[in-house]
Amino acid sequence: MTSGSVLVTGASSGIGEACALAFDKLGWEVFAGIRREVDGKNLREKASARLRPVHVDVRDLASIDAAVKEIGERVGESGLTAVVNNAGIGIGGPVEYLSIDEWRRQFDVNVIGQVAVTKAVLPLIRKSKERGRILFIGSIGGRVASPFIAPYAALSATAGKLADRFEKPRLIQIYKAMEVGLMVLAALAFLSGSVVALLAVLVGLGVLLVEWWYFQRRPGGVPS
Repeated sequence: MTSGSVLVTGASSGIGEACALAFDKLGWEVFAGIRREVDGKNLREKASARLRPVHVDVRDLASIDAAVKEIGERVGESGLTAVVNNAGIGIGGPVEYLSIDEWRRQFDVNVIGQVAVTKAVLPLIRKSKERGRILFIGSIGGRVASPFIAPYAALSATAGKLADRFEKPRLIQIYKAMEVGLMVLAALAFLSGSVVALLAVLVGLGVLLVEWWYFQRRPGGVPS
């Protein structure tokens, strides 16, 4: 697939911004999910006219519905090719001292928000003439949890399981990206042409292949 249309949530900064700009550079029509007008203005200055900021707060169902309606009016019967569920927050600290409200807020954004966005865009993705793509972005913390990031690690693991068990409609492909550091290096290699970053990506892929081979040989197979 050389081009299409994609919604990237959490595109104001970081990985979401990098994904939105990379898709734009590849010639895709990009709907960049933002919550502040200033972030949309900053994205426009870095991208072509193909990139269109859309206001979407993944915790607000009305905001999601309004964004999907706007996207639907734009793409028409061609549908939406892909969605990148990137919006997320990280709240750290010892479990004992994190309030339940802080846990709940992170769960609403990192898990419920991804489900809500995916459910909302599925009718548009079904219209796509190409095979639709749904990407869930988590973190390596979902596999190996570091100290003081219990909520983030737990919810990254949940996002991975969600991608594993999402009942995908016919002609829609579900992906998950738990190795976010590898994605960052890949984006850097692509955007900057850095040989060092490219080598790091290749090493990272090698590590993943070794991990896959190792767990294939263990009773129970590869953990999902």
